[in-house]
Amino acid sequence: MNRNMSKGLSVFVFGIALLGLAACGGGGGGDPQPKPEDEMRVTPAPAPKPDRYGSIALGSDYTGTMRSGDSRSAVRSVTVADCSASGGTNCREVLWFRNACGALAMSADDKRAGAGWGTSKADAQTKAIAACHAAGGQTCRVETSTEGTPFSRCYTGGSSPAAGQASTIAPRSGSTPAPAPQPDRYGSIALGSNYIATMRSGDSRSAVRSTAVADCSALGGTNCREVLWFRNACGAL
Repeated sequence: MNRNMSKGLSVFVFGIALLGLAACGGGGGGDPQPKPEDEMRVTPAPAPKPDRYGSIALGSDYTGTMRSGDSRSAVRSVTVADCSASGGTNCREVLWFRNACGALAMSADDKRAGAGWGTSKADAQTKAIAACHAAGGQTCRVETSTEGTPFSRCYTGGSSPAAGQASTIAPRSGSTPAPAPQPDRYGSIALGSNYIATMRSGDSRSAVRSTAVADCSALGGTNCREVLWFRNACGAL
């Protein structure tokens, strides 16, 4: 009988010990072990974006292309090649830019053009229009691509934006160049004392005077002298 009680007591004590173990989270007197979900997680920094280059090429007939890529030299080659493949003549790169925006503008008569770049599409378009006006264009506007969208693109990358100096774009081939200024024209009236008169013209003030006086004398005038000279105007006697 006493053995049974003793046995029952040991079971009871053991049960309490188990309950104590559960209440203390494992016992042993040490620090609680962290659960896997409590461990600190470190998110690695994202890899930097590669630089993106843009290039605008234009032919002398104003066939234009814009391409992008990861290499300065490669994108230039592709852009010029695509311009030629599209039918452009004497294609060359007129602007390159990096991690930025580029645009191409043309005048209303398609005889003048300008390229520009900026940190936004609006900035690039404004500079392209200004370059077109500086080249002598009238009513310049951003050119429309074959897709029907403005000839303006932005390419973003890792480092700071940069670009090369936009090339001066020559007038479109086949267009009529601005006329050269005409030289000054001089007129001279010479008169003899016997009223024999001559009027001559030329590009030189002194030469035309000498010619008018000499011709007056050759016609029989006496004491011929110049009585009037004028430039880019009209004269009468």
